[in-house]
Amino acid sequence: MEIQDYLTYLADKIPTVTAAVTDGSGQPLTCALDIASCSKNGIYLFVPKHTAFYQALSTRNYLSFTGIYQESPHIQVSLSFRGHVTEKSPDILSRLPRPSRNSCNLMKQENYNDSFALFLLAKATGEWHRMYPEPDTVTFSFSSGTDDQDYFFITSRCVLCRLCASRCPQKCIDISQRPARIIQENCIRCGTCYDTCLAKAIIRQTKPGD
Repeated sequence: MEIQDYLTYLADKIPTVTAAVTDGSGQPLTCALDIASCSKNGIYLFVPKHTAFYQALSTRNYLSFTGIYQESPHIQVSLSFRGHVTEKSPDILSRLPRPSRNSCNLMKQENYNDSFALFLLAKATGEWHRMYPEPDTVTFSFSSGTDDQDYFFITSRCVLCRLCASRCPQKCIDISQRPARIIQENCIRCGTCYDTCLAKAIIRQTKPGD
């Protein structure tokens, strides 16, 4: 199978996975996570907020997870991934080509943004393992490159209308001066400001300061 086939299999067959991170002292933390979507950008995961797992993931931005699917009484398949993740705006879900059933159900819940965070696994190594009729293991890796393209900066074309700041899910746009400034260390690079700016004052760059 191609890499995209593994991602499609994950989205269609394994809606919930068991994930692991390490806390500040190096001890493991586990949590059941729902798959939001799998696209060419990578794997989107719902992470429950107000948990120690979320706090550790937000700090370290690295996780591993495994999901299992019983294809038949005699065939069991597991898919495992590990890699770096970045937090994204849940608004992205409405623009994804094929959100999972879980994401559709969660988006219908009132105040789901307050309960769940959305993380994207854009660069990872993976392992497909089948037990029957003979053990079969395939390892692979993927990188969508989205993390190299998601930095946004406000240029001198800014008219300080404050619209971007009002729409920013992280509230990380400083409007105390013109042009306004995106606080990069708090930005989750969702692109909402880029889509919102009527003056076209926000640009996309591959690396900060380039």
